[in-house]
Amino acid sequence: KNKKDATMRRSLPHFFQKYLSPSTPPPRTLQRRFAPGDDTTKKRVIVIGGGHNGLITSAYLAKNKNLDVLLLERRDLVGGCAVTEEIYPGVKASRASYVAGLLRPRIIEELELEKRRGLTFLPRKTTSFTPCDPEGRDSGKYLRLCDDNDKTHRSISQFSARDADAFAAYEEFVGRCRDVLQPFLDRPIPSELNTRTVRDVAALARELYPLRNDVLPFLHLVTKSASRTLDSWFESDILKATLACDACIGNGAGVDEMGTGYALLHLVMGETSGRKGVWSYVEGGMGAISTAVGEVARERGVEIVTGVEVEEIVVSDGRVGKKKVDGVRLSDGSVVEADAVVSNATPHHTFLELLKDLSALDESTRRALGAQDYSGGCMKINCVTNALPEFTCFPTHGNVGPPHLGTIHFEDSMAQLQTAARDAKIGTNPKRPLIEMAIPTSVDTTLAPQGTHVVQFFVQYTPYHLNDTSKSWDDIKEAYADTVMAQVEKYCPGFTQSIIHRDVLSPRDLERVFGLHEGNIYHGAHGIDQVGFWRPLFGWAGHRCPSVNGLYLCGAGCHPGGGVMGASGRNAATVILSDFQQGFL
Repeated sequence: KNKKDATMRRSLPHFFQKYLSPSTPPPRTLQRRFAPGDDTTKKRVIVIGGGHNGLITSAYLAKNKNLDVLLLERRDLVGGCAVTEEIYPGVKASRASYVAGLLRPRIIEELELEKRRGLTFLPRKTTSFTPCDPEGRDSGKYLRLCDDNDKTHRSISQFSARDADAFAAYEEFVGRCRDVLQPFLDRPIPSELNTRTVRDVAALARELYPLRNDVLPFLHLVTKSASRTLDSWFESDILKATLACDACIGNGAGVDEMGTGYALLHLVMGETSGRKGVWSYVEGGMGAISTAVGEVARERGVEIVTGVEVEEIVVSDGRVGKKKVDGVRLSDGSVVEADAVVSNATPHHTFLELLKDLSALDESTRRALGAQDYSGGCMKINCVTNALPEFTCFPTHGNVGPPHLGTIHFEDSMAQLQTAARDAKIGTNPKRPLIEMAIPTSVDTTLAPQGTHVVQFFVQYTPYHLNDTSKSWDDIKEAYADTVMAQVEKYCPGFTQSIIHRDVLSPRDLERVFGLHEGNIYHGAHGIDQVGFWRPLFGWAGHRCPSVNGLYLCGAGCHPGGGVMGASGRNAATVILSDFQQGFL
């Protein structure tokens, strides 16, 4: 009898074993997840990954009371890249993503994130601050773009009166292109034209009709290089380089490569409290967004479980030669069944690592997924300091001043950006990478004690694959962070001495900690061939996995792409709810 009982216990999931053998508790993760009496053998929907898109998908799905939703997160906190973590005793920081502006207004309104959840955006009066090279011909000057048009005009005029006059017209042109893109963001993009999608396409056409005169200029902008666009508007290198940085973020391509115009447009879609093109900090850090959405999800009945890693998406033979999803297998071997599985992970991790049944995807699809562009690895450096940076071109004598309020750029020529991109393409860390500095404590006093500051650096063009194969990122990341700090020190003498703690995240760390394949923050580069109908692959833009019924993608690897936008999560929920309502699941 004892032998028979032992055999039966081994054949059952862990969450049943605890009732048969009280003396042998289940693994720690499962014990934390499920209270006695819970029915955990079957869920209608499982969401893999608690990033902001996964949380948003869960919150929208759970509005349908007939759907019980289980969200599984590998880390001990939810939020993905939108997290606030204590990086030093008493000091919190947005450890990965660090500025807000892309989060869709509809999501903020529909989930009542500001109205009921206390989400507070802190707009920045300075958009960007670019000090000139202290050793260059314009030493002592700086470019400051801000919310005061007259001050912006005067700042640009130092370098070109013509550019100062053209800047407002450029922003108006970009605004019109942004308006053309807006209708594509808040709805699922059809992966094919059929009776299920023809109405959606017709509705999109009606919405675009008033903007018809701007469609061709929009297409011209997104298909050409960022440098060609900026060259056609401006002559001063510092202004072009400052604006071009948006085209570089998350991309391995140089600003002179075709298609980087789309990347330029993607990051000017920022909007805060109805003000277009405005980026902001979030009070309490980016984790406040995830906390607010998580509260909505839990209130609607979503079960959010942390510290649990999904090992496999389980599938079996379905109808009409397709596979169907059965659930997920966790790292402890237990299986949780579901009618639908939604992945907030990258397309690479979802389809090439979690979907272990090789027959679920044909060989050509696997090759296409394996060939996706994830170049554009980056580094994040979070510093805790006992003083603010003091710029030689704009001294503030220890006080918060205009240079500290926005994004600080250390590139004042297009050639610097192009050289850095070329170095990264051959696996070499640039001597002068793209460096952006942000100081959230200049605006948000909740992150650190008075007199202590969080100074963060986003470093672009740090290749995931190093040309020198004898070294790994773990070997060189601190030394390369020193290279970055040496560059900053030229503009802010004494800054490195003010650092009391440093948290360095290499591209490999971003992959390990946050699940960003090859350190790409967008779940895949924003090249023109990997956006819209081609994201993640042509025919896969509608969030569904065409060959596995019940498997969906909701992360930044699908339309409309990366950034803390939430549109992918909301649009995926729309598709999944429709499939449930129409009986496809």
